[in-house]
Amino acid sequence: MKKYFLYAVILFLGLTSFTAQSVWGQDADYSSKFWTRASGVMDKDPDKEGRKIFEKLFASQLSLWSSDTTQISAMKQGLNEFLDRLSKSENGPKACEVAADVMFAQLKEVVLGKEKDVVRINAVIMIGELNSSLSPKVTPYAKARPFLKELLKSKEPAIQIAALSGLALHVNPQNPRNLKDQKEQRELNIRSEEKEELAKIFAQYAFAPLAKGDAIGTPEAQWMRIFSLEALGNLGIAGPKNEYAVKLLESATTQSKPLESPYFRRDMDRRIMAALAFSKLKISEDALRDLKKKPAEISEIMTKLFLSFMKYEYDYDFDLMENQNGDEMGGDPSMRRAIVQMTPEEEAFQIRLWKQRTKAVAMAFSWIFTNKESNLVKMMGGDSQFKKVAQKISGISTMYDRAGLPKKKRPTRSNDPENPEIMPEESMIHTTDGRLSLYTMQKDMRTALMELGEEAGIPVNIEKKKRQTDMYY
Repeated sequence: MKKYFLYAVILFLGLTSFTAQSVWGQDADYSSKFWTRASGVMDKDPDKEGRKIFEKLFASQLSLWSSDTTQISAMKQGLNEFLDRLSKSENGPKACEVAADVMFAQLKEVVLGKEKDVVRINAVIMIGELNSSLSPKVTPYAKARPFLKELLKSKEPAIQIAALSGLALHVNPQNPRNLKDQKEQRELNIRSEEKEELAKIFAQYAFAPLAKGDAIGTPEAQWMRIFSLEALGNLGIAGPKNEYAVKLLESATTQSKPLESPYFRRDMDRRIMAALAFSKLKISEDALRDLKKKPAEISEIMTKLFLSFMKYEYDYDFDLMENQNGDEMGGDPSMRRAIVQMTPEEEAFQIRLWKQRTKAVAMAFSWIFTNKESNLVKMMGGDSQFKKVAQKISGISTMYDRAGLPKKKRPTRSNDPENPEIMPEESMIHTTDGRLSLYTMQKDMRTALMELGEEAGIPVNIEKKKRQTDMYY
């Protein structure tokens, strides 16, 4: 288990793009005269001289992967920038296609060879990220898909995860790893027959049996389930006899972990991804019959999911300092810091973390209820009651967009644990239109959720929080 978890961590680091500053030497510096000359040759004669020079250059880069694995991400980043510049040249499309062929052939040898695990894993990741064209639209490298499918049979979990990640990227109409332009559209060019085949592969992992009780699935199973749920949604295929649609809705509504479980949030992430994937499917009248649900019933299910997930984030976060009447204790929010022993900086971090959690949930359901590509919007868009619910969910998703961390360092309490001096200043965050305390933010969220429940006709019991200490009664 520890071994597999290490692989998963390695893979996560490989999947995360970042820019590292380093000195690679002339052969590795993509801005050097050597690489500039290579770009010129590839643009002029990509099939012959261009191919030869790029084969040598890329081989030299792969040799550096083994000598210094800490620089792999930086090298990949530099190579991507080089290819981006190359794609804009006169003969760019052909040059990029040749470059993709060269990289695939050499990376394939690395994967099947005896290099370090981190090198082989990153080679698989890069194969999944290859593009045959970068301009005018990005087109995934189709020749890589058969190899990635074969790697799913590997006995190495990390290799399986990397291969499935690459296949999932091939069916994503947007490039989630493009840090410069998150809205970049991609030309997938996948035949309908292959889409069906890929959907079958993803369904195998997306609907694998869930770990029961307090148990949690292996890290590789969790990664592969999330990748596959997202991919099924991007494919938009309801499946034979609408099987995928039925299972996605069932997956979204199935709670496999109790609220008190430390793994509930992971289970919640799975259910949110399943709900998003379901909302991207093409739902026909036949699908509705197989689902045994009317559009209004699906809308109610999604609303209940949203309320339950947001209630969880509210209930399982820091308690508001309220007495039985719902009033803040003494009107002095700084007292709360004394009780939970947090500095203003620590509390600022918790504010940011709480906002990130609630916003991630709200944004997902805002897409489901407001995006024109969502099947729920297509089915219920003309319903006035649905529009009111959608508007409230959208409003909740943007409640604190303007709020940020404190702009100046606040006074901290004394380092003396027996006599902490608490500054009387309130714990606030700056906004463009005033200041919001954490208490105000959470109270506003509670009010908004209760109003949403009332609008949707769904009873919501969100209690005012109390901490289990005499000071709160």
